[in-house]
Amino acid sequence: SSIRQVDFVEKLELSGISVRSQSLVCLADVDNDGCCELLLASSKQLATSSEAFSEAKLRDETYLCRVLVYKGESTTPAMETEPVGSVSCLAVGDLLNDGGRNLLLVCCAEGDAHLIEVSRDPSGGDKLSPALRAGYRLAPNGRHLLIADIDADGRNELVVATSDRLVFSYRASQSELTPLQRWELVSQIGSLSLHEENPAVPAGPRHVLVSQQGGAYVTLCVGEPCPLTASKVVYHSVTPITSDRRHFPTTEIVCGVRRSRVPSASAPPYMAMCTLDGSLLLLDGVSDKQIWSLQVTHQLFGLAKLDLTNDAAEEVILCSWDGMSYIVNHHKEVVKFQFPEPCLFFAAGCYGFNGRDLPVLLYGTFDCRLVMYTGICLEAIPAYPLLGASDDVDEGLARLADRTGLSRAALVRMLLYDRDAVDRLMESL
Repeated sequence: SSIRQVDFVEKLELSGISVRSQSLVCLADVDNDGCCELLLASSKQLATSSEAFSEAKLRDETYLCRVLVYKGESTTPAMETEPVGSVSCLAVGDLLNDGGRNLLLVCCAEGDAHLIEVSRDPSGGDKLSPALRAGYRLAPNGRHLLIADIDADGRNELVVATSDRLVFSYRASQSELTPLQRWELVSQIGSLSLHEENPAVPAGPRHVLVSQQGGAYVTLCVGEPCPLTASKVVYHSVTPITSDRRHFPTTEIVCGVRRSRVPSASAPPYMAMCTLDGSLLLLDGVSDKQIWSLQVTHQLFGLAKLDLTNDAAEEVILCSWDGMSYIVNHHKEVVKFQFPEPCLFFAAGCYGFNGRDLPVLLYGTFDCRLVMYTGICLEAIPAYPLLGASDDVDEGLARLADRTGLSRAALVRMLLYDRDAVDRLMESL
């Protein structure tokens, strides 16, 4: 089937944003007001000139990152922290199991982690104020963070994936992190995700999935705490359309792709996986079987899920390095959108406008800008023909054809693309 293209025009643009990767971007309700904010870990902007860069490098400040929080339509940060180090990833969640109260966890490459509580500033307005709740020591070179209940015990744990092909799990308290398990993987980690087979059951089966190079992923075996020895993993190899895996393309995975408004055992969530060489696969969330696969001609590096049609089923969204984005529904119907610049990172989620969360797409550019597209809801993914959709349209075209002697195809072409010809035609009738 043909792929139609759409254009999104409503956008919010932020400049001076030096974000190196998607792990430094987060859309979440960090101040617990019921609406999501945009969080960024941006490198400190010191290098306004070659002399300033040299001086900053001598002071070892070129790598410093500050955390910025944006709310609503404002292009001015509602909160900005002091430089906290070389931030490698961040996450928002109820890490201390404090009744659902979200906190911000900022992890630096050296292993230092800062747990920050964000609340409304006493001065009023939309300003937010940070307060340090705890400091932790994690494994160095953290790349991905996950705050979730991975063992179905009703308490959230912290999962850290590193660039050293290691994954660690911890349980957090106000004063310390308790190591639980450690896993060793065979190749570089693309993404980290929690998959629940039946979200309607609070203690139902769930799995931590980690994508691996070459169109594969592993399931981490969660069990009794054993931080000193490596825990078991289950390796899954999924063969995309392209069978040449000699170059082992990087792989991304996203779990819990919702199929309906109310989750049930009869409609468990899907999983989606994409590879750098342009393959997309939709997988059954229980049996791990491939439902369908799709091949595109772009290098895919970004993968997300989002309900853009307001039908409770989440679409799969992909992005390539050159800005080409694909929105795919569960029936393999596709809409594409061309972002006009090469992308440094891509993210999708919900962002709060006027007290309501709306779906957004985020694109980071190589000239330190972030572009957020806001008006992205679609009536439907497939294109429906105009002719035959309404009896009134068919009847009107038939009457015009009788009065003008023009064919239906010529009338449709004129009505769509030639306004001057339409005006002349109406004057002659």
